[in-house]
Amino acid sequence: MGDRLIERITEVQEARKALVRELTALGEAMEFNRAARQAGSTVSELFSAGPGPAARKRARDAWSRLNGALHAYRTEAIRILVDDEGRSLASAARLTGNARQVVSRLYHGADTPH
Repeated sequence: MGDRLIERITEVQEARKALVRELTALGEAMEFNRAARQAGSTVSELFSAGPGPAARKRARDAWSRLNGALHAYRTEAIRILVDDEGRSLASAARLTGNARQVVSRLYHGADTPH
């Protein structure tokens, strides 16, 4: 089994890259919509045939995946600080700059290691 924190970092990086791709696609869809609207397309046409709605959904889904990956990273980091490095929750909170209650929720809500 590899380093669990490195696995979580890899997940964050993959989710971040996916979000960048989807945000780029969303920007392209908005430019398409701008050009189509300037050329006389109706809003109905933009929503029924344009790339905007699908691009927006993909960007929203990618954002959710990134948030999930970040949460898993934070949870794993707290778990390692407490279980592997022997820190208290209060010490982990001070080190990470989070409230002790946040660290406690992350620690106690942690899934079992992958």
